Amino acid sequence: MILIFLIDTTLISLGAFSYSDSIFILHGLPVFYWVSAFPGGALLARFYPKRVLWRFPYVLLTALLFVVMEVIMYLLGYFYYHNWNVINSFFLDIIGFTVTLWLTQWVWDIKGSS
Repeated sequence: MILIFLIDTTLISLGAFSYSDSIFILHGLPVFYWVSAFPGGALLARFYPKRVLWRFPYVLLTALLFVVMEVIMYLLGYFYYHNWNVINSFFLDIIGFTVTLWLTQWVWDIKGSS
């Protein structure tokens, strides 16, 4: 949640994209979108493949699914591109998911060693 908040609020303040007006906005970010990051991250980590061979395709597929959802939000008028595009979102998702999964693995390793 913290990672999404920091990245998205920074990009919003830089004019990359914006969300449509909503009742519950926090620093330009819809609260429901931001809060959904926790269950989304939990699901991402829960289904992370144990076999190393499947990890990269898993991250790519998940990033693609998120970009499809973003395009749907764009088409419905909930999301606006200013100095941004779908390709940037795809690569940002790959990086964000990789960092999230790396941190999750790190926490699990610490938890398992104690």
